[in-house]
Amino acid sequence: MLQNDMFVGGQFAWFTGVVEDRFDPLEMNRVRVRCFGYHSENLADVKTKDLPWATVMMPTTSSGTSGIGDTPHGLMEGSWVVGFFRDGPSAQDPIILGSIASVNSPRSKDLGFTAADYPRGEYQNNSDINFAGRESLYEESNQLKARESLERPAVTTARHATVSSVAEYKADASYTKPPRTELTPQT
Repeated sequence: MLQNDMFVGGQFAWFTGVVEDRFDPLEMNRVRVRCFGYHSENLADVKTKDLPWATVMMPTTSSGTSGIGDTPHGLMEGSWVVGFFRDGPSAQDPIILGSIASVNSPRSKDLGFTAADYPRGEYQNNSDINFAGRESLYEESNQLKARESLERPAVTTARHATVSSVAEYKADASYTKPPRTELTPQT
């Protein structure tokens, strides 16, 4: 008999939430997420320390074993995330698939779905997207300054290969197609 909260064949339960803690005591790249529709914003109902640890799914370039790959995930308190509960409707084993941008507004730090230290000043009431991703602020971004400071080596242009043969060499002959002649059907 199949149970509803089994990973295989059970009910699939999506969530959207906000990261409230990223300091995993086991250092397994997990975060605590308050999930909309599962947890209230009232911290007296579910304290941040009582939220389940969510595993952050990483790309295959991060092998997840023997310290190989790209870590950490880069999520911060206040990051909006999307994921699913591996245990279905029991909602105690969250997996984070990715983050989504939002517009953070200043609100009481005594409420859930709010980071204690984020967003910082220039990001309040603004998009979470990095300055380099916003057309209006791209000129001020660190990424643009870094790109402009790079020394770019000269790149030589490739040219087509030439093959020695008995035929006379004609420049660019390999790029021109001879006219196609149709055969006359024989009756």
